[in-house]
Amino acid sequence: MGSRAKLTGTLRTLISWHLQVPSRTLMSSTYNATADCILAAQNDWTDVRCITDVCKAVDLLREEVKRDSPGMENLSGVKIRGLSAGVIGKVGISEDVESTVDLHIREAMYITDITSNEDGTVAITGRTSACQTYIAVITTGGSLQQQNILPGTGWNRVKCSFLSQYLIAVVASGGNQIGIYNIRDQSQRFVRLTDVIMNCPTNQRVYSVTTDPVNDHIIVGGKSRDVYVLNSKLEHVKTMKLPDVIKRADDIALYKGNLLVCDSFRTCRAFAVTMKQPASEVKYEFTKPTHGGADWYPCSVCTDQNGYIYMVWKRIVDRSLIVQYTKDGGQIELEREVQDRTHDVIAITAVQTKQGEKLLLPTRGTNKLLTYGLT
Repeated sequence: MGSRAKLTGTLRTLISWHLQVPSRTLMSSTYNATADCILAAQNDWTDVRCITDVCKAVDLLREEVKRDSPGMENLSGVKIRGLSAGVIGKVGISEDVESTVDLHIREAMYITDITSNEDGTVAITGRTSACQTYIAVITTGGSLQQQNILPGTGWNRVKCSFLSQYLIAVVASGGNQIGIYNIRDQSQRFVRLTDVIMNCPTNQRVYSVTTDPVNDHIIVGGKSRDVYVLNSKLEHVKTMKLPDVIKRADDIALYKGNLLVCDSFRTCRAFAVTMKQPASEVKYEFTKPTHGGADWYPCSVCTDQNGYIYMVWKRIVDRSLIVQYTKDGGQIELEREVQDRTHDVIAITAVQTKQGEKLLLPTRGTNKLLTYGLT
C-alpha cells in the first residue's frame, strides 16, 4: 500500500471518529485531497505551508457531511473548528468588564438565563412586565434580533441551552414546561413534564437545562435529585438520580461526559457528577470561594472552548463573583468580582467573537449585558 493510501485511510479513521459518524458515510475526495497536501510537505513543516490546504479540505468535508447526510442536523451542535487563534494553555479573564450595553428587550422585567452557540448567536430568557415568559435572540453586542412569548406565567424560572445551531431547549418552572424553540422560523413546541415522565412527583419543578448535541439529548434538572434526559422529539429517554449530597439542580452543564451541578439554595455547593443510570456519583466538588469573607452560593455555570469551567457565585444581597476553575478537579484558577454592585448578575455563557472568546453576563432587573474578555 502506498503512502497516499495509508495516509488517506488514517485520515478517514481519525476524522470519522472525531465527527462520531461511520467512515462509510463520508466521501473519499476530501481525504485524498488532504492526504495529497500533507504528502506535498515532504516533512518540511518550517513554513507550515500546508495548513491552508488542510483547513480548506476540512471545510469541504463538513459541507459534504451536511449535503450527503441531511438527517444529521444535530451535529451542528458539535464544535468543529479550524485552527483557532485562541489560547491553548492558560486562559485569563480581563481585570474589569470590557463593555456594558443595554438590552433593549421589549417589556423585559427580569432576565433568568443566557446561552450561545459556536456561531456567536446568543439567546436570553426571562419574564416581561406582564409576567409572561419570553425568549430573545441577540448579537454579542446586545442588539435584539427576535423576541417571542413562551408558555408559562407568574413567578417563573426560565432556562435555555442550545441543542444545535438553530434549536434551543427551554424549561419553564411555571407549568413545568419543557420545549424546543427554533430560531430559523421562530416556531416552538412545549410539553408538560408530567406528560412525558411517568410517575413524576406532583411537587417536582423544572429548574435547569443543558444539552448533549452529539446524542440529541436534553438534560433537565429540578427541585429534587431526579434528572431527566429527553430527546429532541421531547420523548423521555431515561432518568438518573443525583448523589444525596446534592438536593436540587438550579443550574447544570455537560462537561466531558459529566454533569456540572449548582445547588444554589439548599446546600450552596457545586459538584461534577457522573451520568450513570440510575444513580450518579460525585467526581469532585468545586472549591467554594472565600473572596472578601463572604458566604457565596453558585448560580450559573459554563465552559469555554479551551476546557476551563466558569461559575457565577453570588452573595445574598448585592455581590457577584466570576470564578474560573481548572479543567479537572474543581480548583479555583481566577476570581473576578463584578465591581459595579448595581449589576445583579444571574447567568453566564462563553461565546466566540471576532475579537476572540468572551464571557457574557446579563444582569437581572437592570437588563444590561456585561462582557469580559478571555485572554
